[in-house]
This record gives sequence, C-alpha cells and structure tokens, in this order.
Amino acid sequence: MVSFFSLTHRNHEGLFVEPNIDASFRAADSVNFSQPGIQASNLINPNNLRNSPVMNFRPLFFFDYIFDKQNFDGSYSDIVGFGNMFSTYEAIKSIDLLNSTYLNYLISQGRTSNIVSYLINSLNDEGWGFKLQPSLNDSDIISTSNAIDLSKFLHATALLNNENITRFINSTWFQIVIALETRWQ
Repeated sequence: MVSFFSLTHRNHEGLFVEPNIDASFRAADSVNFSQPGIQASNLINPNNLRNSPVMNFRPLFFFDYIFDKQNFDGSYSDIVGFGNMFSTYEAIKSIDLLNSTYLNYLISQGRTSNIVSYLINSLNDEGWGFKLQPSLNDSDIISTSNAIDLSKFLHATALLNNENITRFINSTWFQIVIALETRWQ
C-alpha cells in the first residue's frame, strides 16, 4: 500500500507530492478538464488517470483519497482530528465538482451519514446558524453557508427546515449594514 501511495503522488519529475484538501479544492474549483489545452499540460484529470498501475488497481483513487480524510466525527482535515466546517466543505465540494456520480454512490451506500451527523452537531442552539467546529466556536455566516451547501450536496436538506437559520442569516446581514453605515458616517 505504501508503494502504491508513493506511486500515485508523484509529479512529472518523479518527486513525491501529497495533496492537501485546500489545494485539491482550489484545483477542482478552477480547472476545466474538458478544455483541450489542459490535456496537453502536466495537470492530471482525476477522472482519467493515465498512470496504468493506478488505473488498474484503483481508478477512483483521488476521490477515495479525499473521502478517506474524514475524521471520526464526520469532519474533514489534513491532520487527523482537526476538522472544521470549511475543510469539510472543501473536501465534499471537490468530489462533487469532479465526480458527482461518485458522491451520489457514497450517499446511496449511507457512507455520508457521519458528515450529516457532523452538520447536526455543528448547528448552534435552536438552529441559530452553524459553527466552524461543534465544541469550540459560535456560529458564523461562512460556516453557515458551507453547512447549507453541504446539506444540499448530501441530500440532507431536511436539516435546514429551521426558521432560526434564516433568522441568523438575516441578523448577520443587518449587523453588516449597521457596521457599514457607522463606518461611512
């Protein structure tokens, strides 16, 4: 397994490179692999691995690699146990952008239920937004936005049936408007 891992994490010069969640997300979110120029570049489309040992043994290696970065609580991180809402969003969004069929397969197999539990545990008291981490932070607008998107990706929108989530979003908007008005007076 170690030799397989090192084989799959080499750049075109043969140097070992371990991708992190953020770099994977940035590439998935910004590269259009259907463009002809991309095929001639050193970028590798994770849906079309040309390295035959990888293709033969684990054709979905990239997606398995990202999905396996899940922590015991359902969050995602590069360092075990230090997950948060943003890195969880990046991991699942990367998979969804590049291969939504793979994500739908995981959902149909019940393998994403731990992520949904993480979302539930991150929901602030009475639904007043979502927190970056369940036990450490107050809710914030970015974590709430990430959680809303995650619940949509994971077909868990019932989690969003809470009026207080909308109230929280509206209250943060009001605070921003007040801050801007105060600043520009």
